[in-house]
Amino acid sequence: MYSDRNFFKANPLKQAQIGYFKATKKASYSLLSSLPLLLGYETLIRIQNSPVVNGIANWIQEIMHLLGFWGRITVVLLIILLCISTIYRDKKQGIRIKKGYMIGMIAESTVYAFLLAPLVTIVFFGYRLNIFEQNGYGFTTELAMCLGAGFYEEFMFRFLLIGFPFVLLDNMYPERKVYGTKFLIFVLSAALFSYVHYIGTYADIFTWSSFIFRMGAGIVLGIIFLLRGFGIAAWTHAIYDILVTFNLFK
Repeated sequence: MYSDRNFFKANPLKQAQIGYFKATKKASYSLLSSLPLLLGYETLIRIQNSPVVNGIANWIQEIMHLLGFWGRITVVLLIILLCISTIYRDKKQGIRIKKGYMIGMIAESTVYAFLLAPLVTIVFFGYRLNIFEQNGYGFTTELAMCLGAGFYEEFMFRFLLIGFPFVLLDNMYPERKVYGTKFLIFVLSAALFSYVHYIGTYADIFTWSSFIFRMGAGIVLGIIFLLRGFGIAAWTHAIYDILVTFNLFK
């Protein structure tokens, strides 16, 4: 299903040989384009000083908090350093960051966000998730939650739980495709993505229809990740949540 190791290790390609779709799948574009989601979430949450935070972000930061005061921002600094090092590495390979490509990624993600709910509803036998009413947390908090979900949930369930295992399998079994194992990992990541929405103080009430819908959304986002990279998957998730949370489409 997925054998492109270039997401983590770029090959020496000349810029002239790389068009929009190949370039924007590279790690430098993916990480740099998603950085505004991370910074936007962290900034808005601290401005609002809200007790409501993204669950995945909270888990990561609680672990980092064990390191002391600076532990709470260590994860952000590490991700920023990862972006800088990745851009430098890809630059040495002949890949340049183009503003037009970055804008194109957001536009492409917007299209996918508008198609996400109807596609999942059709594929999963008409199940729909009715979350069009605001939760009453306030505009700033809800916008922060949308941005945080886009970055942290895609980072956890697509980048870490799909990307790394797939690359590991490709390196462990270079002569084998191991499609069955990859498919199992892919489906399990979507199921875990759905399940975490029912954990925690502010968790949703579990229903099979909402679980199946979210799992379906996880599958679609996983496909976007495999075909188009982490950045577009993260922006698709964030834009979709914004459209739904602020009742911009039904």
